Amino acid sequence: MNAFETPTPTIEEDLVRYIEEQTREQRMSRLWKALHYGRITSSMFGDVLQSGDNPASLINQILHGSNLDKYSTLPPAVQWGLDHETSAKADYLVIKKSLDETTQVFETGLTLYPTHSFLGATSDGRVVENEGSSEGLLEIKCPYSIKGQNISHYEIPDIISMNDKNFCLEMLTTEPTLKKTHKYYAQVQGEMAIKGLPWVDFVVWTAAASNNIFVERVLFDVQYVSSMMPKLVNFYMEKIYPLLYTD
Repeated sequence: MNAFETPTPTIEEDLVRYIEEQTREQRMSRLWKALHYGRITSSMFGDVLQSGDNPASLINQILHGSNLDKYSTLPPAVQWGLDHETSAKADYLVIKKSLDETTQVFETGLTLYPTHSFLGATSDGRVVENEGSSEGLLEIKCPYSIKGQNISHYEIPDIISMNDKNFCLEMLTTEPTLKKTHKYYAQVQGEMAIKGLPWVDFVVWTAAASNNIFVERVLFDVQYVSSMMPKLVNFYMEKIYPLLYTD
């Protein structure tokens, strides 16, 4: 099936705003959970790009939800991340306010892409700073594999050297940065594209200390997104749409 021969579901801007407002409780919201079924959301964008020739597991997750939803008790790594997101956000805000006391972080819900409503994005917060003149997003990661480790610019090279190739950070010259080949890069670029904001503060938090977190401001990458979005659309139209809308 050619994606460009298939009608593309669209959604009105007013409904986009309403859904975002009604789903700000995220996992606690029944609507938030329901709208994830049959949609490719930003946390899966990287998985789609790397899905290869056998995407059966990913297709099942898009159609029926994450396998994690079936657990009565979440795996420790997942539970640890969920349990500590609030603490990570609080530590981030303390650091930001020390530089700009006008900084605020607001809850965000699920935003659907108006022209391709089968694509959606949720972030960990909407950041407003510089007395309201600058606005972006917040994405927090609490990796269980390095919990309790210091993660300042001095320790990150050692952490990178000790972790496998799937770790999200790398060293470019003397500065650590989010890998452009990592699924988290696709995630944050998707969030910016769908929510229409120019930057994401990408946070890695380990519970080592309240002021010991990694924060990188990731800017919107037009070239990357221009390449990514058609691939997401084609994947949906070829792999998901026929299973949802044809006999």
